[in-house]
Amino acid sequence: MNFSPLKLSHLKETILTTAHRYPIILVLQATATLCALFNLFIFDFDQSFESISFEGFRWALILAAGLPLYVGYFLWFESQDWSMRLSRSLIFALTIGLHVYIGQHIYHLNEDTNGYQEPFWMLSWLIIIHLFSVLLPFWNARPLADFWSFCYWMFSNFIASTFYIGLIYAGIALGLSAFQLLIYKDLDPKFYFFFLILLVGIFHPLFFLSSAPQDNQTSVMENALMRLQRIQQWILSPLVIIYLSILYLYAGKILFQASLPKGWVSIWILLFSCIGVLNWLLGQFFESSPTGSSWKITSRKFFWYLIPLIALLWIAIGYRLLEYGLTEVRAIVVYLAVFLSINALYFGFVSKVKIIFLPLSLLIIALIYQNGGPLSAKSLSFSSQMKQWNQIKNAPNDNTYDDAKNVLRYLSSYHSEKAAEYCLQCDSAFIQPGFVNNYEWANEQLNESKLTFKEDTSEVAVSSYVRFESK
Repeated sequence: MNFSPLKLSHLKETILTTAHRYPIILVLQATATLCALFNLFIFDFDQSFESISFEGFRWALILAAGLPLYVGYFLWFESQDWSMRLSRSLIFALTIGLHVYIGQHIYHLNEDTNGYQEPFWMLSWLIIIHLFSVLLPFWNARPLADFWSFCYWMFSNFIASTFYIGLIYAGIALGLSAFQLLIYKDLDPKFYFFFLILLVGIFHPLFFLSSAPQDNQTSVMENALMRLQRIQQWILSPLVIIYLSILYLYAGKILFQASLPKGWVSIWILLFSCIGVLNWLLGQFFESSPTGSSWKITSRKFFWYLIPLIALLWIAIGYRLLEYGLTEVRAIVVYLAVFLSINALYFGFVSKVKIIFLPLSLLIIALIYQNGGPLSAKSLSFSSQMKQWNQIKNAPNDNTYDDAKNVLRYLSSYHSEKAAEYCLQCDSAFIQPGFVNNYEWANEQLNESKLTFKEDTSEVAVSSYVRFESK
């Protein structure tokens, strides 16, 4: 049996080539890894959680957060000649600025007492920085015909790199376990974390970047998407047709009954839209091949079928917004509905379309959601709930105690820094952000007020957060 020897020269060449192409990225990751390792070795497992310092891990996360941004920048940078040095400088400054903005937010997480907004902030910025890394390499650079193949390379290479790292770590962990069991029983458990941090911090980005497409390649991984053709034709397409049929049957049912759609139908429409858009994107690649997709849902007709469901989505959202106002959770559905509406009109009725419009519009929507000023989800939700709160204060007899508590609890949870604008007992102790975030703060405010509410005559008393967020 012939075993091919490990070619260390080839491995060395790959590492040196990747380091030469992306020196700043690898230095950044190496620094982040060193910060994490330093924090690991000063970590004491016997300390109480409150007394443990995570400063090294914090800085590692701050440095690593810029990785997708710099990957996108340097993939774009390779296609620019010397005459574009002003553009390169401006885009590099933008990249650093985005990294600094994200980093300072991460650094001050321990000082931010309003933890309810962090998942929304993280979700929106994860979308933004990854779309940045996908879209920037095609700005006045690579041919748009390679865009979908490039996205596939990004996704598949990340999965492959993660699999390789997981496999290597599994082997190392088994070796350490055997060493601990057979030779040295007092092996420090930090060694397990040491190799994990080293692999994730250094070798994962190295593996990922080592196969990054060169700018002089005429096509990025030509025919690479063909392996997904069977999944697209025989799994995704039938699922889309099944979901489409169910939702159209539901729409027919509520029309026949002359009733309003349930609030949860918006989740199913968004789920169907995600699967349908993914299926449509894959269909664009396959439709020109001899064995391409024969499903009509991979053509522009898909967006024609989607328009009635988007209308149903807006009705479901609009009814809840009129009754309960906008929250940051509902804002996600609203912004996604805007995204779907724009793309349905563009891809359904514009004759010459570009697929890059879809991720570009998602990037813009995500930026507006998080940093849109008066159009941001935070600003709109605060204005909406303040309107609800003022209506309750002005006419408490038309609202129940739970109605007031739901609105006040939302405001205190998500907008504690503006407590002076909605508090009822506004002394300095009552409007401190840490105190406002207390779960019972809304009850205390209402109980000490002189507002008289109407009696709740509903058969089932719905708990405040479940009722408020699930409608």
